[in-house]
Amino acid sequence: MMNTSWLFVLMNPCKQVARELVREFGKQLSFLGPKLKDQQVSIREYLSECIMQYFERTEVWRYWGEDVIQLGRSQLEVQSIPVAELDCASISDCLAAHIANNLDLDAARNAKEINNGEWKAIADVAASEVLKIALQTAIRAIINREQIFLVNGSSDRYVLLAIAEKEAYEINGASEYADMLKIYDSGGVGAASPKKARKMWLKRLDKRNFYKRGQYTNPSFRLGNPQ
Repeated sequence: MMNTSWLFVLMNPCKQVARELVREFGKQLSFLGPKLKDQQVSIREYLSECIMQYFERTEVWRYWGEDVIQLGRSQLEVQSIPVAELDCASISDCLAAHIANNLDLDAARNAKEINNGEWKAIADVAASEVLKIALQTAIRAIINREQIFLVNGSSDRYVLLAIAEKEAYEINGASEYADMLKIYDSGGVGAASPKKARKMWLKRLDKRNFYKRGQYTNPSFRLGNPQ
């Protein structure tokens, strides 16, 4: 039987989550509301699915890229801190610093027509590349501080570093890799070293099977891909 948390993620398009993620980045990643917590969706699974869609579908950047840029701008203005002095204590700080350093906001705004007081979409390439790098930078900085998702441990670090490096976009694959590492970390039955776990993960990624040794059962499916 499919885990209900997977079903919940599948039933909710990433676009609806994007604005919430952007707005809540500055609140120490407490962006999951009571309804989501009741569904027992892990933060790692939820944001991983969104990162995959962010990176693979420029439509998401077209809709929500302005919010990320405005976040970066507002963070810098509110804090009145030079970009170089930002220490990336939060994802919002990292996003603000990187976006401010890599995008001329005034030039971008002035180059586009204003529609009802809002920016029209910045060119896909410029928006996607700058914002992808910004999100990667933010995630990496928080991972390095071992504060990502309020969960410490090699499982989260390995999987999220892989996502930040654009190596893992199938959520079932990333989750399977994480669970293999968790089994290794705990020394449980079926323990595999990180190197062996990655090898097993890559081998199983596109196969419909079950990993029954340890904590995990996985019906293979993909998220965010055209049917």
